[in-house]
Amino acid sequence: MPSQKCDPSGLFRAGTLARIVRPWHRRCLPRIGNGVEMLLRRPIFRIALATSILLGGATASADTITIEADHWFPYNGTPNTANEGYMIDLLREIVSQSGDRIEYRLMDWDSAVPRALAGQVDCVVGAYIEDTPDHAMTSEPWGYSGNAFLAHADRIPRLNNLEDFKQLRIGAVENYSYGERIDAILEEPGVKVTRQRSSRQAFPHLVMKLITNSIDIIVEDKNVAAAAINELSMRDRILIIRDDLTEPDGVHVACTPNARGRALVQRFDEGLKTARASGRLAQILAKYGLEDWVN
Repeated sequence: MPSQKCDPSGLFRAGTLARIVRPWHRRCLPRIGNGVEMLLRRPIFRIALATSILLGGATASADTITIEADHWFPYNGTPNTANEGYMIDLLREIVSQSGDRIEYRLMDWDSAVPRALAGQVDCVVGAYIEDTPDHAMTSEPWGYSGNAFLAHADRIPRLNNLEDFKQLRIGAVENYSYGERIDAILEEPGVKVTRQRSSRQAFPHLVMKLITNSIDIIVEDKNVAAAAINELSMRDRILIIRDDLTEPDGVHVACTPNARGRALVQRFDEGLKTARASGRLAQILAKYGLEDWVN
């Protein structure tokens, strides 16, 4: 008869608990020692041993999905806090159904996007199609981002259209996309643009430039701007003067364009549909004062 290895994986090939423990016990005990043999003769210990190995196998199969993005609240906020942002909350909800986990980290946007493309991290959140054209992306948006235009309450400029916008000293975040029309304006020769490096402090720095009259106007996502103004306690000093000059753009989860990334995107698509149907999506959005973008 061929020799059998002293391998606890043999525990998984039996039908009953007795069959699981005893063959392995007989093969391996001479190599382990009499002390362990005495323990294995006790039924309670045999049950505990088998349960421990079975549970250990289940835990080992759990997946960790890595997410990076810069701070863009309420879409995504500070990791490991009560308010990580609705996109992170929803991702955690989806993967937890299979016992998996999200590892979410803050990273400058201009670093996070290429890292996801190269597979150094699984996905980024809050991406426009223009941001991540080569990534695997969720098939429908996970919300919409509309541009808001903000000015100091004491110095509100004329802003009837985008031609007026071109004439102003504009504050924007470096390497952000604001949609095709705004992006094109920001690249036009002669347009005065102050670009703030992307970070959690980007918007507060731009607000300070408004206060010191270094710029005339800030362009920012409406939801992000409203949350930041509230956090800075500046609702009376910094005002959203227009939010209807451009059409909203969908924001997506964008992942590495490989088999794993495409599988994650499909999983997230299905999870969003389930969360919407169950009412869980509405509950998560309400936490941030938002409503389902489909309604």
